[in-house]
Parts: sequence; C-alpha cells; structure tokens
Amino acid sequence: MPLPDLARDIAVSNGRAYVAAGSAGIQVVALDAQVAEPIGRLTTAGRAAGIRVAGSRAYVAAAGAGGGLHILDIANPTAPRLLGSAPTYGSATALDLASGLAYVAGGLGGGVEIFDVANPAAPSLRGALITPGNAQGIAVRGPRAYIAAGVCGLQILDVADPADPRLLGAVPPAARHWRSR
Repeated sequence: MPLPDLARDIAVSNGRAYVAAGSAGIQVVALDAQVAEPIGRLTTAGRAAGIRVAGSRAYVAAAGAGGGLHILDIANPTAPRLLGSAPTYGSATALDLASGLAYVAGGLGGGVEIFDVANPAAPSLRGALITPGNAQGIAVRGPRAYIAAGVCGLQILDVADPADPRLLGAVPPAARHWRSR
C-alpha cells in the first residue's frame, strides 16, 4: 500500500495508524498482524507534518500555506473531518499535547505556540515564544517543553504558565556536527 506522499509523523491508536503524509494530509491505516489497509484520509490545508491522537480527536501540525494547527474528529476513522484550525506564526512542524493544550513547534523562527483546544472548533492562542533555530520537534513533560532545534540543539522551556513561556537554557550540539568541512 503506497502512501501518496512522504510519511512525516505517525500516531497509533485503537489498531489504526494515523499518518501525517505531507501534501496528502492525513492517511488512516487499519493495522492487522498480517496486512495494513488504508481505510480513510483527509486532505489538510498545508503539508501535514506532525500528528497526535487523543480519544476521538487528531491534532495536526501543518506546514506551509494554509497550515497551522488542525483538529480532526476521527470517531469515524473511515471519514475523518475537520473540526477547527488556527494559523501559526511559523511553519508548524510538530506538536505535543498536555493538559488540554496543544504545543506547536513553529519551524524556522517560529519557536512554540501554545493553544487551548477545549473548544476544537476554535482553538485559541494562550502563549508563544520565538526561539532560536529551526523548531522541528517538541515534547512536553510537566512544566517543561523540550524543542529539537537543529543547529541550535535542544532548547528547554518553562511552560508552567502557558501564557508566559520562558527559555530556560539550551544544550548545543557538538561543534563537529554542524561545522563546515
């Protein structure tokens, strides 16, 4: 079963894989011990780059024009539907969920944007922080968010107050990894 574009991220829930497949949006694949079968899809605005699933909802970070945060209803996995979306400052590349909030990594110069997703039809921006580098991945654990930022390394944020996130520090990559040769 070929995917119509590159697989950029995946979330697995209830025997299904939800694949962020770039310009092809979200592809839903039923997982079986012997065969994987496509059962649904939804084309998103922008290029689907990151996905997380919580209950009957999928949260998508989409890069490029029309991208941002998209919230999908996946109660019927054969026909996912868009519930709501919010634009992002940067080109959304990844996201994580914690305590009713979506933390979206914003690519080059985008840092992190924090959205309240209690109303999936109208996610609202709670806070944001522009960080150095190219925010390509994010993980939230308790009051901390960790951003993978390419040549700027690992950035550590205090997100205890989502309205006022703060950069605590960074762990740079070893010089030999990014120095020109």
